[in-house]
Amino acid sequence: MLRTKLVKGLFLSVAVIQFIISPCKAQYWMARRFEATIGAGTTSFFSDIGGYSSGDNMLGFKDLFHVQPRYNYNLSFKYRISKKITGRISFTGGLLYANDLNGVHSDRGFECLVSVKEPSLIGEFYLIRNKSENSFLFDMGKKNLFKRINRALDLYIFSGAGGIIYSIDGNEKLLAVLKSRNGSAMIFPAGIGTSFLLTPGLDLGIEFSGRYTFSDFVDGYHSAYSESNDIYYTMNISLIYKIKNLVIRSHSLKLKGEMRIL
Repeated sequence: MLRTKLVKGLFLSVAVIQFIISPCKAQYWMARRFEATIGAGTTSFFSDIGGYSSGDNMLGFKDLFHVQPRYNYNLSFKYRISKKITGRISFTGGLLYANDLNGVHSDRGFECLVSVKEPSLIGEFYLIRNKSENSFLFDMGKKNLFKRINRALDLYIFSGAGGIIYSIDGNEKLLAVLKSRNGSAMIFPAGIGTSFLLTPGLDLGIEFSGRYTFSDFVDGYHSAYSESNDIYYTMNISLIYKIKNLVIRSHSLKLKGEMRIL
């Protein structure tokens, strides 16, 4: 009689554990919908200061190699709306730099260093979601290197809207024609990013982004021959921390309590 009860109890326990694990395995990512990100990287500024004429600058390659990068830092908070879509509140700060040295306007001699602050709202769409986050148990150590990378990789594109608040520090030649050293404008950010799952709660990310500004005065100067507004690019490396949902935690504690009763 006692043996029969033990067998029934063991069978019931296994069934309950399987019932708990199965939905968690299918929707485990939902336990970490919130993400906090910190990152840093470089900025490249393309404005009316510096640059080459279009005639000897096919596809803008000379501009690309002429630009002298500066730094940026980024803080953001994300919420996973669905498996493929994530919303993000982002704040970026840093420096933009441009000068006429060695460019088509080297005799003009303008130089500027621009401090920027940029809040934005961004939507991310994932082309590839890592497969490891679907597992109840983190299985990175069970695969060979290629399979581990394949199972842990994310790839996404993003776009959004925001604003830029800037402050300009220029050399004497630029300050002589500068109308205002401070300003603000709307921006349109867009780009591509990838991240790698290090642990169930931590990712390492790389992101490349372009910012189109709705202003031609971010560098403090507007050329009569300018055909477009100022733009700049950022390249960032970031750490992404996935925060456990409090609701999921409470639910897990409740389930553990029920298991103890069994």
